[in-house]
Amino acid sequence: VDGNVPGAVDASTVATITGALADINTAYASSGFSGLGDEAVTITDTTVAAADLLTLNSATSGIITATGVETVSGSISDLTSINLIETDQGNAGQQIDLDTDYTVTITDTGTVAALTLTSVDAAVPGAITATNIDKVTGTGSQIAAAATADENGTLILKEDFLAEVSAGVAVNAADLNTISARTTATIDALGSTAINGTASAVATALADTEITHSSSFDVTLTAGTATATDLAAIEAATSATIDASAITTITGTIADINTIYASSGF
Repeated sequence: VDGNVPGAVDASTVATITGALADINTAYASSGFSGLGDEAVTITDTTVAAADLLTLNSATSGIITATGVETVSGSISDLTSINLIETDQGNAGQQIDLDTDYTVTITDTGTVAALTLTSVDAAVPGAITATNIDKVTGTGSQIAAAATADENGTLILKEDFLAEVSAGVAVNAADLNTISARTTATIDALGSTAINGTASAVATALADTEITHSSSFDVTLTAGTATATDLAAIEAATSATIDASAITTITGTIADINTIYASSGF
């Protein structure tokens, strides 16, 4: 209609617009129509860009039905903006109505905070593909949460994503081990002030060549049983004194156990 009418088309009586998202945005952007701005919209695409959805959202105050959309792609910023608008997938009445199982592809590259990724993961009902992201940063527990989401299939990370653990704070050895299980790349824990946990978990983390750490980190071992071999490995990895006061049982050969008791490292 717009291309065949020389003057402006009065569209003020239009209640609903249906079609492909690109075509609908083109109609709203055209100077050939007047009276548009409060229509309900139904999108027929199965794949859309988050930025295009937000463009449409700013063009109409009506409800945008996008329940046929299976995949939304875009930056974390745009996806977050959509999630703030669409807070209850599958239920009509919000400005943008998406389905209960749509998936997301994140287009960001480079470095992204783990907490940002898990926040998007919590808001999106389907799987999130984030394989363009090279490095994930945050505390050990935050990165481990992203790694766990990857294991569960709700957040798909790069197989060799780098991990950088926040400096100046302690990290749980179990979290380091969880992260290491989901990537083949380096986990940078050089700035961690302490590596804490069970003797087994700490020893496992220290033996992992993917995990880098300083040679002077503190260690506080949690309650339970420790092998003399694990304790010896921990002592060899750090110059700091190891707090083993919570250990209730030590197992191993008598020679190894006596070596631990004779050590000044505990």
